Amino acid sequence: MLLGVVHDPMREETYLAERRGGATLNGEPIKVSETKELIQALIATGFPFDRAQMPESLDLFGRFAAITRGMRRLGSTALDLCYVATGRLDGYYERGIWAWDIAAGV
Repeated sequence: MLLGVVHDPMREETYLAERRGGATLNGEPIKVSETKELIQALIATGFPFDRAQMPESLDLFGRFAAITRGMRRLGSTALDLCYVATGRLDGYYERGIWAWDIAAGV
């Protein structure tokens, strides 16, 4: 991958990352959170479209909810990853995700 771009029209924000060039938000450099302990972390996730996988996903969500500061489900994997890159979120996980879901955010 050489370049990734994610645009959020609701917030008028454009995230851009280039191989060996760093990452920016509206042209300004970004960096991840300095949170070191999971109990202080704000984590985002997504849920599967396959409802048969939902019980397992909800179990995992519950376990993370018990050991973190909080959980969020925002609805866009690419934006979730950008929020981790800017330090708005401390982490992101999702099971059963596809390459096209994460490509721009990675």
